[in-house]
Amino acid sequence: MPIHQALFSNDEIAELNSASIVLARECMRDFGVSLPEPPERTQIGPVNRMERRYGLADEKMAREHGYHLGSRDPRTAKKEKWGLSRDQRLILTGTSSSNGKQAPKVTEFNGREIPSGGCWKVGERRLTPKGMTFGESSKIRELDRKGFMESEKDPQVQAAFSTWASCMTSKGYSYPNPYAPAADSKFQGNIENKAEIKVAVADVNCKKRVNLVGVWYGVERSKQQSLIKMNSAEVQAAKKQKESQLADARRVIKQKD
Repeated sequence: MPIHQALFSNDEIAELNSASIVLARECMRDFGVSLPEPPERTQIGPVNRMERRYGLADEKMAREHGYHLGSRDPRTAKKEKWGLSRDQRLILTGTSSSNGKQAPKVTEFNGREIPSGGCWKVGERRLTPKGMTFGESSKIRELDRKGFMESEKDPQVQAAFSTWASCMTSKGYSYPNPYAPAADSKFQGNIENKAEIKVAVADVNCKKRVNLVGVWYGVERSKQQSLIKMNSAEVQAAKKQKESQLADARRVIKQKD
């Protein structure tokens, strides 16, 4: 999608995080506290913004996993915890929380002032252009969401939904729209089941037969292009912000290596 050029891919987010860790480690060294390497990165969920944007569209995945994501499925994928000591967590985040819950902020360690937000925020701030925010622009994320929502309501897409539903009916399944099968209560277990796989394969085949993904993609792309024209200054600023942050992140990582 055109507007995704102003957003970050999973790999680009990983680059930002890697650079932030390098900078946070430098900051923590000033407190005499080390920062261990985080757990190896594992992909959980869709590999990118497009994989399930219009529902399941990959017949191979449908035959193997139904509406599940195999080893990437959030229901079963195990995410290793970053084993940090209390002191490491304190200096890194500026709080004593280990479970994401609200915890009192800590302002000093062994008589030395802890930066606002801890050493992690120090890294983020060093990668953030002045007047900008770290990572993606919330404005661009909202434009991305808006274009998608508008495309869903478009008459061409609604007609494709209807034709898809008729195709599914001809195969013995009754679902009002392409979102419904994946949300079916019978398919919410930790692993796929045979009935789910049959429905998923039928779903993908019907999408192909009526060109639902092609129609939807074309409509959404047009909506996004219109939104980009109406918000060109914000989009261009977000692209520059992204390029700047990635360039700084890559420079930090390279210097570390």
